[in-house]
Amino acid sequence: MAKLDELLRLMRQHKASDIHLSSGSAPYLRVHGEMVKLNYREVAHEVCQSLIFQILTEKQQEIFAENLELDFSYPLPEVGRFRVNVFMQRKGIAAVFRLIPEKAHDACLTHTLDQHLRTRAHYHHRRPDRVRPRERQGAHQPARSLQPHQVFPRRPARRAPRRP
Repeated sequence: MAKLDELLRLMRQHKASDIHLSSGSAPYLRVHGEMVKLNYREVAHEVCQSLIFQILTEKQQEIFAENLELDFSYPLPEVGRFRVNVFMQRKGIAAVFRLIPEKAHDACLTHTLDQHLRTRAHYHHRRPDRVRPRERQGAHQPARSLQPHQVFPRRPARRAPRRP
């Protein structure tokens, strides 16, 4: 078990969306959009690098050494999956861990996407299974220039009130 796992569990307990780990600074949590500093001492560059490198594979370490940036996913049993961005900054290595929502949330997104596609199909008077990508719908139509009134619709002219 990596030492970083304790921080990730703490993140889950505080219902934070992100944890920011940076050399020369205490860890920060993002809770409801607000950055909250954890009551930890500042993390030295060597300590921060060892914490992060514990969860990287050798291949990932090579990619990071080459690009000075790395994006990957980190699963933690009974806590969740995290999207991780490791990067270099002025003071040294840093990482941001974002908790990826669970499956129930994904099912909601899938339902919303399905509804969107059905609406789009209805709008185009087609069945959902017959909606095709734009490039296969026929010959390419050349782009036409739009007149200003087509982008910003004209307002109807104001009429003077009728007098009796």
